[in-house]
Amino acid sequence: REINHNLTRVGKDTYIESLAQIVAKSGKIINQHDSMEKYLSITIGGKAPNLKIEKIVGDSTVLSELKYNELCSGETNKILLIFAQIDCGTCTEVLEIIKQHYAVLLKNKIDVVTIVSSLHTDTTQNISEKYPWKHTYFDKASINYNNYSVLASPSLFLINEDGKVELKGELLNAYLKTL
Repeated sequence: REINHNLTRVGKDTYIESLAQIVAKSGKIINQHDSMEKYLSITIGGKAPNLKIEKIVGDSTVLSELKYNELCSGETNKILLIFAQIDCGTCTEVLEIIKQHYAVLLKNKIDVVTIVSSLHTDTTQNISEKYPWKHTYFDKASINYNNYSVLASPSLFLINEDGKVELKGELLNAYLKTL
């Protein structure tokens, strides 16, 4: 878990997938940790988990599911999914870069969805007002972080309208530089 976190923080997360496959096949780990299995299941070309979003209805909180074809408007066919934390300097830098290039992303039919982890829901509201994309969600229970096996922020995924992961992590960073 610590290696995963450190490699993701420095943009070397492609190593994690290679290492996880080697470790999983070695037979030396009898009980694989759930996050390793999830990490291995979220591969390029694989199906991305639908997002679980908390919505407040009256006095209660309801968990609803968002599918990627619902998030893509008629003008977009891909989602840049960003997992970020409020108190993360690197996350803020990445979000600012995405904000500066948002028009280019839209031209390339890519919209942005941000999943924010924070102790305070009011900070999530501030984040959603700060950036031009309309999809910013608060992940209080870390359901989405767990489903995507996110151990370090920011973590980025490019997902098409069919819900398939096209790129993630370090490979996605290289792709975004070409736009």
